[in-house]
Amino acid sequence: MNPVAQAMTVYRVALAAGHDQRTAIRAARVATNRLAQDVHVGGFEVWKGIKTPTQIRDEINRIDGEVKSTGSDLATTEAIHLHDESGHDITAFMDSVWDPFIQAWSKFHAEHQSFLSNMWGTTWDQAQDYQRQLVAIREKAKGLGIALRSADPITPKPNAFEEIAKAIWSLVKIIIYVALIIGGVVVLRRFT
Repeated sequence: MNPVAQAMTVYRVALAAGHDQRTAIRAARVATNRLAQDVHVGGFEVWKGIKTPTQIRDEINRIDGEVKSTGSDLATTEAIHLHDESGHDITAFMDSVWDPFIQAWSKFHAEHQSFLSNMWGTTWDQAQDYQRQLVAIREKAKGLGIALRSADPITPKPNAFEEIAKAIWSLVKIIIYVALIIGGVVVLRRFT
């Protein structure tokens, strides 16, 4: 299925599920962005194991949009149920689950807006971990009966190329450390 047809399908499904037009458009955009990551360039598949600092920052900002829309939904639900007895579970959920998550996410988001702060591969992994946490929090909220109007974030899928790249990088680091240790021993023996 081509990306346009996929986006239209997601849009129609979201409308049929009772979401408003804005939420349906947001869901279609998310689906389109996910499909765009799988685009082939010049007959060669883009290797997804290497992320530029700009790609990392864009992913962090995309996740931030999902965090903000979820926070808006949760705040609206908490305000609605604040005056009746059903609000106790929601208030406890906000205090014990959402507030610690949003504090940690806000700090991470603020620290990773510059080019240099996104030069390390672990930043991408941390952003994906926050994405997984957000998906889990939304599932827990739905279990409490909280109606979330924003589009569900897509759970990040493990990428085989990234796993291979991590394994190779780990091996390269070990080789470098061993070379440094051997070099240090040789230098120490030479000067003693």
